[in-house]
Amino acid sequence: MSPLPDSPQAIAQEADRYPHRWRRQARAGFDVLVEWRILDSGLAVEGQIRDLASKDAAAFALGLQPGAVHRQTFILRHALPRQSPASIDVTLHLKRDGDSVSLVCNLPITDQEYFNWSIGDWSLQSPDFPASPAGEDRIQAPQDAGDLFPFVWMQPLTRRQAGEIGLHFVACPQPPSGSAAWPLYLSLAGAETAAAKIQAAGSFRQQPQFVDALPQLGATVALMPRVRRQLLELAQPMPDNELVHWLEHALALPPHLTLADYLAGDEWQTAVPQLWQSLFAIALDGSVADAGPADQIAAVVRLGLLMVLASEGIPTMPMLATAEARNFALCARPVFPDFVATRPPVPALRGGNDSGRWEALGIGQLQVARHRLLGYTPGELADVVNVMPRERQEVSERSLLDMGGSERSHHARERESSQRRQRSESSDLANVIAEVMAADGVLRNLSNVTPAYDNLNMSLSGSWSGAGANAGWQRGGSAALAQRITELASRRMHERVSHRRGLEWQALRERRSSQQIDNSGHDRLVGLYHWVDRVVRVRLEPLGARLVLAFHLPQPAQPWLQHLCRLGPIPLQPPPPLPSPQPGQPPYSVVTAANYQSLGAAYGLLDLQPPPASQLTLVASVQHATLGDLSLLEVPAGYSVSAGTATLAVADSRYALACSVGGSDLPNTATIPAAALSVTVPSCSSSTQVGAVTVAPDTDPVPKSSTSPLTGIAGATGIIPITVMTAAPSFAVTVQLQCSLDGTPSDNPLVLSWQMRVYARLQEAWYAANGDYQSALRERVHAAAQRDSDLQRQVLQQACLDVLVSSLDGSGHEAADMAPLFDWPHMTWHYSQRHAGSAQAWPEPAPSQRMRSDEDGHLHAFVHAQSARVLVPVLPGREPWLLSLLQFPVPWAGGFTDAPATQSTVALLEELLVPGETEPPPAPWTLRVPTTLLYLQSGSQLTLPQEGTHGP
Repeated sequence: MSPLPDSPQAIAQEADRYPHRWRRQARAGFDVLVEWRILDSGLAVEGQIRDLASKDAAAFALGLQPGAVHRQTFILRHALPRQSPASIDVTLHLKRDGDSVSLVCNLPITDQEYFNWSIGDWSLQSPDFPASPAGEDRIQAPQDAGDLFPFVWMQPLTRRQAGEIGLHFVACPQPPSGSAAWPLYLSLAGAETAAAKIQAAGSFRQQPQFVDALPQLGATVALMPRVRRQLLELAQPMPDNELVHWLEHALALPPHLTLADYLAGDEWQTAVPQLWQSLFAIALDGSVADAGPADQIAAVVRLGLLMVLASEGIPTMPMLATAEARNFALCARPVFPDFVATRPPVPALRGGNDSGRWEALGIGQLQVARHRLLGYTPGELADVVNVMPRERQEVSERSLLDMGGSERSHHARERESSQRRQRSESSDLANVIAEVMAADGVLRNLSNVTPAYDNLNMSLSGSWSGAGANAGWQRGGSAALAQRITELASRRMHERVSHRRGLEWQALRERRSSQQIDNSGHDRLVGLYHWVDRVVRVRLEPLGARLVLAFHLPQPAQPWLQHLCRLGPIPLQPPPPLPSPQPGQPPYSVVTAANYQSLGAAYGLLDLQPPPASQLTLVASVQHATLGDLSLLEVPAGYSVSAGTATLAVADSRYALACSVGGSDLPNTATIPAAALSVTVPSCSSSTQVGAVTVAPDTDPVPKSSTSPLTGIAGATGIIPITVMTAAPSFAVTVQLQCSLDGTPSDNPLVLSWQMRVYARLQEAWYAANGDYQSALRERVHAAAQRDSDLQRQVLQQACLDVLVSSLDGSGHEAADMAPLFDWPHMTWHYSQRHAGSAQAWPEPAPSQRMRSDEDGHLHAFVHAQSARVLVPVLPGREPWLLSLLQFPVPWAGGFTDAPATQSTVALLEELLVPGETEPPPAPWTLRVPTTLLYLQSGSQLTLPQEGTHGP
């Protein structure tokens, strides 16, 4: 390691030798500075790495040429006072990606955190235009200019900006501990909600300390607004002592009372708390009627700042003796403590609700990349046709033309598709740059600045007090990064258009019915087809410092789609979704016997199968003797027997009948014995007289029946055998079983099968209804989206305003008041298929989205986006008013120009008031953008590219 140069001359020589620098605080107190210069047309670098804390340095040389070293590791050591010796490893790596080269640094920031990212990026040097084939003239195109994308560069305050803060802003003084003169100040400092702050301000307005007229504070204070106006009219310079005497005379101070004595006296010391707390109350609970007192109080506070600066001789930049510095102080913006605002800007000024979120990123230097179409030039070869001498070549190809009405419809669709493709190709480069920014964003690191890249915008968002960041952009850094991004986008377009070119060439060959090439000469005939590239010149145009707000919008197209559905005589409604199952339950469990008819009716299904009955009755009758008959009774699957009865009947009660059902024996029918034939012999009185003989015949057969419950059959399933045995000539056995569903509906297979069948039909019906809805909605979308970009801009603009207004405290804000404050033409956005708040902020575009045609891709991304991130710059001069509206519940009563600020927004507003360091405009660069146009070369000579040239 070599020591660090200490002399100013050596430091200046090192600065001239190495124009590129990067600095970062590392572990164990190391202050690492990397300096380098680019060699060999961008393929090599040399430089040195230094530890500013220990004056230790080491040189390095990296290259991408064969045999060169492209990675080096260094060990930095130092021993700070009262600390043990420490060391860190620093690795530098030179990487190439196509025409882009990056210098990557690996550095331990803490024991658990490492920095491993690019610290320098540049492009390999190449001519603006590749050489055209010999004898070819570039096809000239009409001049056309348009915006490609805006960049937002955020940087710390310059020395001048930090020096003029004391003149541009007048801050509320810190009250002494235990002072009773600041009741509202102390109440606001302890309030936790916006409502508590508004209530405290309203209570203070009822107290005598609230200033509604200046004379109540004293005669001298009452003169101050007039004295301020007189000073604003003075244009001549005035030294500090003359300014003090002029103020003492204008304020009519007694001869023995100096300006410093007055500022330390009772009148001013009593007035200051009342003035500031009155401003607090007006900001939190004011109205238009408070405009007069607000202007008067602000005038006194501003003049008080000038009196303090003049009496104490505080140095300012510019000097207070000039009229410019005096006017700065007399027009200074009042600054409140952060806790006074109902939405304090610490740690960041943000808000939101279910409809979206917003956040103030900070002040950025807005640069718009504008492109101009220079012309068209032949690009890659598309096809080569060779015909030898005296050879006739005929190619017959199939035709895709339809007949009749189909042919006219085909041509109409082709014209519409061509128009949409022409419209989309005009912004192809901007759209691909959006993808590069979203997927391949190149990060930069600044001290106290955290990089965050969103949409087409590139922003570096840091802390609100940016003046403390000891870093800045190298000259031309923004232009180099913008050039690299456009070149990456151009290469990505080559990959995408190559697929489209193949389809275009196939379609061209299919449209031609035949072609004939007749070479009757003596030379070989060659035809060269080239693809045509657009040649675009890109330049960066600075638009100045802007306040940038970021919005996160879930499903940005949803309000517009709902509006489209309400149009027309019959509103378009999506089919209702199927109910969601309980946690842990299958989807088909939502179908029940109570709701299946209503679910089917929602999708037009009126013939759904009813659910299985909860109770079944099985009946079997036997009229002949049988032994274990298995064909008479079978309990259906999913059911079981709950109870049963059997009825036995015989025509002649003298016969017995035995019966068994499923193993349950029934009692035999009781038999009645048959009566015997009886003859009665009459008595004889004589031999000649005998009485009548009586003969009693048999009795007639008596039928008999009995019904008995079946015991032991409960729970039986499946086939139930029946046995009947009797000698009776005529009988009947009737068995009746009561069956119920097994278990519960959630585990019964019969019910589950029914639920699955019904749910499958419901799903099929939902998909059909949703397809019809999507088709009808798609027709309405394409009919309404005649100007896709304007439509999306309007929808996103309204969504941003709705989110902003709905999330603010109080009811004094309206969208109509917010809309004129933003620079909507420079609003940019990025769609994501992930929901807002997803952990992965930069998803790679899905392959299906990459292959989608450009005429449908942008509208499809808008309609189906799950979230959108929108960056909106604020119009110049509107930033203080907007910040006031975002932080306080009511608009400032004093009007647009005098709105107060909060302590944490001072650095932002200072950067707007004082322009930063200007850089010379970067040189424009040229891109070749591929198209699907074809060009037939007039000659047959293939020209090789010149030495050292290459495509973009």
